[in-house]
Amino acid sequence: KKVYVLQNRRYRKTLRPAAFLSGGLNLSNPFRSEYLVSPRASFWFTEQLGIEAMFTKLWGSNNNTYEAVKTVTTGLPFVREVNTYFGGLATWTPYYAKLNFFNKILYLDWYLNLGLGQISTTLNQNRSATGGQGPVLDESFLSVFYGTGILFFITNSFNFRMDVIGMAYQAKGADNNTIRTRTNYDYSIG
Repeated sequence: KKVYVLQNRRYRKTLRPAAFLSGGLNLSNPFRSEYLVSPRASFWFTEQLGIEAMFTKLWGSNNNTYEAVKTVTTGLPFVREVNTYFGGLATWTPYYAKLNFFNKILYLDWYLNLGLGQISTTLNQNRSATGGQGPVLDESFLSVFYGTGILFFITNSFNFRMDVIGMAYQAKGADNNTIRTRTNYDYSIG
């Protein structure tokens, strides 16, 4: 009986669609403060397996680190700014949990994502702090997405989620010749 009480789900996902709107921060760019908005749509085949489609738009500005580098040297840092990304994800939920939070039970799922998509970036090729705006290069790359998150069930129709999503893609470096794997991480809530 105790095991049944622990494993019994109050909120079900099987054969249900869901739509989410999240906002958050980029965690990877040391020279820019970047923010994001990310609508997502998902469908669950079982309580453990589902799919998700996402689109994310980022915007931001140079931060204090960028300005500090600019004042102490004549060179500018190499900054590849992510503008948008979209893709499809497979979602696996290995853990369902219940938490006692100030005498109120919170129901949650912890999930893992893996998928493919496209990432669009902008690269200012100017490396001189004394020069003006250099040539700007807009590029798109195939990206592998991976992430994890927690889905809190508030009611049957309303959920709260926290996500960390990473992406890996191949792009040229500061020398505009060497291709290497680049990573980017975003945190969002919605």
